[in-house]
Amino acid sequence: MGSSSLLAKSKLRYFAAYIIGALLVWAIVGCGGSGMNGIASTGGKLSLTIAWPAKGQSRYLPVYASSLYFSLAPTDFQGPTQTLIVNRPDTLPLVQIVEFNGPLTSGHYSLTGLAMTSADGQGQVVASASSNVFIAPTGVTTVPLTLASTLYSLDLLDVPLNLQPNNSFQLRVRVLDKDKNEVFIPPSDLTWSVVIGKSVASIDDTGTVTGLTDGAAQVRVSELGANLYSQGDVTVSDAPPPMRRHAVRAKRK
Repeated sequence: MGSSSLLAKSKLRYFAAYIIGALLVWAIVGCGGSGMNGIASTGGKLSLTIAWPAKGQSRYLPVYASSLYFSLAPTDFQGPTQTLIVNRPDTLPLVQIVEFNGPLTSGHYSLTGLAMTSADGQGQVVASASSNVFIAPTGVTTVPLTLASTLYSLDLLDVPLNLQPNNSFQLRVRVLDKDKNEVFIPPSDLTWSVVIGKSVASIDDTGTVTGLTDGAAQVRVSELGANLYSQGDVTVSDAPPPMRRHAVRAKRK
């Protein structure tokens, strides 16, 4: 896990204990109560304070993450794994406070978080994190957790591309994580641009390129948060397509 945290910069009025760069603060609030199966125990509630970043403010929780899926599993005693799903709010930035069912039995737990592309904890994983947590019998324990971006490389497919004037084509993108697994990213959540030949071709925010007039152009797709981009050539004419070449690819070091 990287040392950078997930919390995008937000205004101090949202919460008093503000830590720049931390996205998730997991506060474990100690309290007494009944444990599992009616056995008396002491423990606390695991409370998560989540500040969702606006677009472009955080590379660690990508803007196309629609929900967070959390799990909490005891490691030094037998007990069920609890899960918690948090959907991205409609208004950003916004601070949410959510918690696992409690009180929780005091002990050591494994705490895991996944950022998902779809609501309700569904879709593809775009970020992940895990941490070991000790829930004290009393008092308050605060545990910071970092969700590290898994994005590693981005390839613009279908280039070089030949188009006739007034024709359009939907470009495709392949994004891989650090383990070379493919990560699904909606085209509309990427940044598309024409870097050369803006009078020759245009491209919209879904990656659809349209030929305008005869000539050569170069288009680019970027994932700004992870500092990744890929670009390729587009030729607009009635001539046959040129020999295909590889798109330029940038990898995060």
